[in-house]
Amino acid sequence: MRHRSALLHNLIALVVLIAALIAFGCGDDDNGTSSPTTPVESEWWQYLSLPTESAWWSVYGFSATEIFVAGEQGLVFRGDGTSWTDLNASSTSEAPDRVFYSLWGRASNDLYVVGADYNDALDTIGYDTVWDEDVGDSVVVPITIAANDPHIEHYNGTVFSELPDQVTFNEALFGVWGGSDGRVVMVGNRGRIATYDGGPWEVLTGDGDVRLLSVWGASDTVMFAVGVLGTIVRYHIPTGELQMMSTPTDKMIWSIWGFSEDDMYVCGVGGVVMHFDGTAWTRMDPPTDKTLYSVWGISPSNLYVVGEDGEAYRWNGSDWETLLTGTEATLLTVWGSGANTIYMCGQTSLLHDGANGFEYIEITPLHDFHDVWAFTSGISLAVGEEGTMLLQSGNWVEIDTDTDQPLYGCWWSPGSPISYAVGDDGTVFKNEYVVQTDDDTLVLTDISPPTGYNFRAVWGFDDTTVTVVGEDGQVFHYDGTGWTDETVGTRYLNDVWGINDSVLVVVGDNDEIHIRTGIWTAQPTGLVANWNSVWGFAADDFYVVGDNGVIAHYDGGLWSTMPSMTATDLTGIWGQSSTELYAVGDDGIILEYNGTAWSVVEDPPVAANLSSIHGYASGLAVAAGEYSILLQLSP
Repeated sequence: MRHRSALLHNLIALVVLIAALIAFGCGDDDNGTSSPTTPVESEWWQYLSLPTESAWWSVYGFSATEIFVAGEQGLVFRGDGTSWTDLNASSTSEAPDRVFYSLWGRASNDLYVVGADYNDALDTIGYDTVWDEDVGDSVVVPITIAANDPHIEHYNGTVFSELPDQVTFNEALFGVWGGSDGRVVMVGNRGRIATYDGGPWEVLTGDGDVRLLSVWGASDTVMFAVGVLGTIVRYHIPTGELQMMSTPTDKMIWSIWGFSEDDMYVCGVGGVVMHFDGTAWTRMDPPTDKTLYSVWGISPSNLYVVGEDGEAYRWNGSDWETLLTGTEATLLTVWGSGANTIYMCGQTSLLHDGANGFEYIEITPLHDFHDVWAFTSGISLAVGEEGTMLLQSGNWVEIDTDTDQPLYGCWWSPGSPISYAVGDDGTVFKNEYVVQTDDDTLVLTDISPPTGYNFRAVWGFDDTTVTVVGEDGQVFHYDGTGWTDETVGTRYLNDVWGINDSVLVVVGDNDEIHIRTGIWTAQPTGLVANWNSVWGFAADDFYVVGDNGVIAHYDGGLWSTMPSMTATDLTGIWGQSSTELYAVGDDGIILEYNGTAWSVVEDPPVAANLSSIHGYASGLAVAAGEYSILLQLSP
């Protein structure tokens, strides 16, 4: 159960997200005239946890108690002002290759969401202008993304359903808007504009070299779409006429919002913001060259734009105010339920509530799990970052630990309601399982020893014979009333396992392995390895796994290495017998041992790092890892 940086997955997700967005295109023209800015205190913004590591592309709502967010993995959540609910769009709660880019609706029971299902093929979907160092000038280059099928769903207030007779073209849809007449307009790749009013689809081919990213309607008959190369299109619905508008930029425009046909705003690459007064588009850029992905406002004197590196600005009618959001994560969308309640979503989410003070709101928080213990059918315990503890008693429910210290290890006493969890700063919890009318729970007692050492694992024989291990070779034994220090070695110990109170094995970094059979004895393998986990069945039959895919077996006298068929770091091992073992590790790898050889499980269900696995019967186990991943293994 190796320790992993709590920030690692966030940094990776942010880098991948920004790289993908930059690949969509960037131009090179003058920024125009920027207005002076007034800093706004960062305390105005509070983090809003996300249910997934993926980006949220759209936020839309109808009031402070009717808010919707949509994004990657085909997810749509609804907020009521106090809690958030997964609406199970895409027929399941998660569709890994689906991205929803835009939401729009007439009411909370008449909502549309559009996006795409991606595949491995590449498709040229537009062109943009970039600076070529070799040429010494700006050049036009194609923009390529994965080929895809459009995906459209409608929410009736109860369930999502795909629209009948979905469009037949193979391009993603990025924007949706509608009117009071029942018509909905959707825009996307290759200049596609599709309209739907409950009958046959009307599809305009548009300009095949233009990618449309956003749409906004001034009325039931006139709508505007924006896209690459400074494109802004006026769409007159009754006649089907498309008018290309003249703009003072050739940069990609990401978003459009307005208050009337002669009062509209757009934003895009390079910090571009433009205003239309009914006659012409003019620049009104804030002081940034970052890409701005979304614009929204209450009025022409209360307008917001958000974008790269957590940048956000408010137009007060005369100049730009810089909003210090306190994050460097990319913000992709903005919407508010009123002048003082603004939501900004993207790689992270933020809430501004200037009217009622500031409150933290959770949407199924994202956890990095470090350990899991499957006690019996339907009852498991998982622990992780920031004091995370989840109990499965039918449903998975979060247990309040009242600590922000990461928890790295857990163990459940056989046949007992008592379990233990350990973590940083000497944290040790003794947990009693309590049956309740609704979800069962755990009652926690802090029994931390008088030490500030960081613990990584816990094991026991019963609820009064417990051993915890951690940094600097620390081993502490708990007898039900107090602690005894049995420290061995000086290196980090990552795991502990045993047969009973007199046979224990601890493993750690730099081939640190000690076996206690009455007294502690060093028993290194002789390999250059960091050992992350240990599991076995007898004092002369146990296994260790470590970095670089190394696996070793101890027969009571000698160590032997076992071909693992991988060089990926392995972080957890569990088995029902010496002919049924499982190991997990980085990049979602899962290995299986049949008593003769290890094999890599093909097509693992996730690509994220797994940290632990434990089960309670043959073929029945739970694996845990980063990004809130909990995998159930069953026959």
